[in-house]
Amino acid sequence: KWRVIMCSRDIDNAKHALETEFDDHYFPRSNVDILQLDITDKSSIQTATEYIKQCYSSKINVLVNNAGIAFRSNQFNDSIVSQTINTNYYGTVNVTKSISPLVSDRIFFIGSRAGALQQYSKERQDQLLSPDLDETQLSSLIEEYKSDISGLNPEDFNDEIK
Repeated sequence: KWRVIMCSRDIDNAKHALETEFDDHYFPRSNVDILQLDITDKSSIQTATEYIKQCYSSKINVLVNNAGIAFRSNQFNDSIVSQTINTNYYGTVNVTKSISPLVSDRIFFIGSRAGALQQYSKERQDQLLSPDLDETQLSSLIEEYKSDISGLNPEDFNDEIK
């Protein structure tokens, strides 16, 4: 029998999604466990990891990273950029590092259109797609981005991806 651990920073939202979005005929609700996890909070990540170790014999088959937030250009400021990067990049990295030792088969990363590489220069695309890119280099690129856009205004951006 398979199980799904649905993690959410808001348990009530997860319960609502389970009740309204799942069809028992195709995806039985009884096979879904809900676990509180805020990927921006290291103690929440550690608590979730320990819970999985205890309740699932330190083993899960698949990890699907689907958490993320986005901002629109009219909401743009340094605080929003920092919150977005801390969630979408650092939070995902921290969850993956913590839980990956328990994963037996696959790790998936789900993104949105906002992460499409077509919006970047060919040089930046090549950097991001390099098979030699490691976590330290990627983190440096992230911090370079934060530095480059610090102090810019919402009117400096067009939030439509071509």
